Amino acid sequence: MSTIKGFFFDLDGTLVNTYEADFLAYRDAIAEVTGVLIDAESFARTHGQEAKQKLDYLTPGVSDDQVASVRAAKKRHYPKYIHLTHGNSTLVAFLKEMSQTHVTAIVTTAKQQNAELVLEAHGLKDVFDVAVYGDQVSHPKPHPEGYLAALRSSGLHANEVIVFEDSQTGLDAAHAAGLATIQIRSFV
Repeated sequence: MSTIKGFFFDLDGTLVNTYEADFLAYRDAIAEVTGVLIDAESFARTHGQEAKQKLDYLTPGVSDDQVASVRAAKKRHYPKYIHLTHGNSTLVAFLKEMSQTHVTAIVTTAKQQNAELVLEAHGLKDVFDVAVYGDQVSHPKPHPEGYLAALRSSGLHANEVIVFEDSQTGLDAAHAAGLATIQIRSFV
């Protein structure tokens, strides 16, 4: 039996509820670039996916140039909605306590600029030993690349880590990396 030496966390929907800010920033960016107005119900179906995956679903036939333009526009729009995010107080308290004695990592599909904005807003930017952002990997979740990168950076083995994730996409990524998971289904 292995001793748990690290805890890896997803960001959006796990540590911080960013859904409303994410939806509004994407809504504005997609409308600006493509003229398509997305609704919350359609956006909800893309939970756990990165930008290209979301846009392929929300705006079928979107070009690579449009995807890049939407990503850039979302970065501009996101800060005005950051006040709509809220932390998972129970999990954040656990993270802060465990960070004193265990290796902690953030593994998110969010791009570094937006993720750091959220982490800063919730006093979490300096809590992690390892950070793997969506723009640092070639393959988004459910591919295990992000979790494998976090394992390499942490120096830990898969059997020494527990992952906290909310989406099936994230759970699939962690499992593909050989990691044990705890699914976060709601905030307290």
